[in-house]
Amino acid sequence: MNGELFLQVIFLSLIPQKKNEAVLQKDGNIKTDSNEILTIQQWLKKITGWSAVETYKFTIDKKTGKTLSKLREEYMKNNITE
Repeated sequence: MNGELFLQVIFLSLIPQKKNEAVLQKDGNIKTDSNEILTIQQWLKKITGWSAVETYKFTIDKKTGKTLSKLREEYMKNNITE
């Protein structure tokens, strides 16, 4: 999958200065505006300064406005058979 574009994602915060954008690649890593490659957790920790961040809650698909949690839920509903 070679790290190609998968989703343009943003971190949303109630603190405007903490808003940040990056590209979620198919390999699961984030490519930042400065071309740094990080895991989502590393990226969010760097932005917030927190020791842990709820990845699926605070990472938003820029196009749809949905959290990764919501996108995962929809994917599971539509692609996993019982």
